[in-house]
Amino acid sequence: MLMNYLEQTHAGKFFADIIKLVPVKQPGESVVVTHLLEDRPWFLHAINEIAKVRCVIPKPKSINPAIRDVLQHEYKLAYLTRDNFSISEAGLSSLKKYCHGERLVLLDIGGYFANLAFSKHVKQEINLLGIVEDTENGHLKYLQGFGAHDCSLSIASVARSKLKIPENYLVGQSVVFSSESLLRSNEKLLHGMRACVIGYGNIGKSVAQHLRERHVHVHVYDIDPVKRIEAYTHGFSVTSALKDVLPKVDVIFCITGNKSLDFELFETIKSGAYIACVTSPDDELALEQIKTHYNLKHTNEFITEYSRVGQRVYLLNRGQAVNFLHGSVVGSFIQLLQAEIVVATALLLNGELKPGLQEVPAELQQKIADCWLACFCNTNNK
Repeated sequence: MLMNYLEQTHAGKFFADIIKLVPVKQPGESVVVTHLLEDRPWFLHAINEIAKVRCVIPKPKSINPAIRDVLQHEYKLAYLTRDNFSISEAGLSSLKKYCHGERLVLLDIGGYFANLAFSKHVKQEINLLGIVEDTENGHLKYLQGFGAHDCSLSIASVARSKLKIPENYLVGQSVVFSSESLLRSNEKLLHGMRACVIGYGNIGKSVAQHLRERHVHVHVYDIDPVKRIEAYTHGFSVTSALKDVLPKVDVIFCITGNKSLDFELFETIKSGAYIACVTSPDDELALEQIKTHYNLKHTNEFITEYSRVGQRVYLLNRGQAVNFLHGSVVGSFIQLLQAEIVVATALLLNGELKPGLQEVPAELQQKIADCWLACFCNTNNK
């Protein structure tokens, strides 16, 4: 269902106000990796105003056909994947097909351009000014790249922005909703189950909280002991060793973007347990190795059984982000982060961000929040 007229009016006014926050001195061009969901047209229009959108790279598991049909008349859609950019030379070749040699900003979700960013002469070959990264998974990939390479590129990450907190809370809610829906399709209820949440970032916190509201006993694991302490203070059971908990829980939520479960841990999972992921299965699970030791059977369209003697494990939505099954609806809150991406793009075009992994300044985040309140909450904070 497309945005109604009132939502479109508010979104149009909001992004018009956002563009004014950081006037662009010299426009450029952009390539945008994004989900093709119903909130994207206004976001892409705002980006296009300051950096001509040369192509849109849809995330393959989140394409709304109606939105695709609308956008393909306005932008070139390039059905490329992260594999197309895994080798920097091939990635550069792909981008050159769409870009015109103007000042370029890449908008990323999940580190599509993480290899390309650290290749030699990339700034000169495609006139690259910088990259904006949306997710924690991508943030970690770029952070690792800077640790291994001497690079003068500016990368603006919004993954840990305070403006993402409302979205993350609602994503956590939708993860639990979609997981419960799939469990019910297999004649199971969350109520009374034992769960393990792997990763206690903002989404993990939300998932744990919404599970508790459904009377689920929640165990939390995070590689960071400080986050485990935080989970403990929030009233959750915590563990420093997943192998001690996985044989006891009925459902596992993987929310790290950084290999929650390797093969050895997968072997310890309780027979009959379910796994839900919030990012790509390639990032969360060692699926290729797992597949060589387990038999696969699709119990229904969205549940895959991995079985061997003495163990059956069920993977929800075939390992893809479970919340996208129901649109991952977070309403107008998503436009807070989209606005920050627009502002980050403007800052890169103006050369206002230093080399390295950077964030949008706090004062601009506050102005974005102020604009959002004025447009969507009928306040007079502007």
